[in-house]
Amino acid sequence: MNTQSIIVPKLSTVPAHEARSRAILRWLVREKVVEEQLTTCGRTGNRMGHALAAGARKVALHPDKLPFGEPVNGLEVMLKRCIYTPTEGFLEEAGCPECRREVGEPLFESLEEWMPAVSDNFTCPL
Repeated sequence: MNTQSIIVPKLSTVPAHEARSRAILRWLVREKVVEEQLTTCGRTGNRMGHALAAGARKVALHPDKLPFGEPVNGLEVMLKRCIYTPTEGFLEEAGCPECRREVGEPLFESLEEWMPAVSDNFTCPL
């Protein structure tokens, strides 16, 4: 089964986010959770990511379910604002991240201020 975990800050703008992400990545490499060198183990874009390393078994809730040996098994670091859209099973519905209700078109309109960083507050239009 293909799964994906996405970890994001609660704040849209995090001070020194690039330096913080490099520090976290260095820690993950030091702990041998991910490999230092990028490979084509990612899922999106140019598919470059940091592959799982043996130390991931120490931090995983279910180490036996980690995708070792799978072509997609890496950590991808995104530094720009983006919206995740599933590649499978996506019903093209826009839902509120807080109330989980389907909002639809008004939600996309509210993203017009958030995406270009005009606003750091993403709020449900309803």
